[in-house]
Amino acid sequence: MITGDEVTVDWSLECPCGRTTVALENHIVRFSEKQGVDDDRISCAASHEVHNEAIDFLEEFQS
Repeated sequence: MITGDEVTVDWSLECPCGRTTVALENHIVRFSEKQGVDDDRISCAASHEVHNEAIDFLEEFQS
């Protein structure tokens, strides 16, 4: 996922049912707001490459 938002991810939130899950914390901020920039468009030119890097990272993370 590509977003212009800064989020904090909790990778080990425990659900009331006892399972663990991934969840976003409530505090979400636009990077453009944080940096004082008017244009917050995201260029997707490298999306495919970044996606592949993320998948590689997650596969290593699970090992």
